[in-house]
Amino acid sequence: MKHEYQYFICHNHDDCTEPLAKCPECGNDLNKDQSILLDLIFRGKTVYALTFLQDGVLMDTFDESVAEGYHSATRCARCEEMLIHMENVLEEHNKLDEEPEE
Repeated sequence: MKHEYQYFICHNHDDCTEPLAKCPECGNDLNKDQSILLDLIFRGKTVYALTFLQDGVLMDTFDESVAEGYHSATRCARCEEMLIHMENVLEEHNKLDEEPEE
């Protein structure tokens, strides 16, 4: 089972279709390389990795840890606020079926 996380900005708490591009707290451009700080559980320890969003999708730049389900928090790398704790941000967690091996 693979995991994918998408982030959207919500307008009026019901229109959550716009991909998140800037941190609502500090305005950091979350599409730039190393703009997102990830908390990961990797080999039994909490480690931190830097990544970014692409069209609202959290990019998996650290040993496929996000896809494997080791992702525990997504923060803005500038202000370190957790994105899902912000009032107007929606996180969608999708479980993807793995591709059959050939």
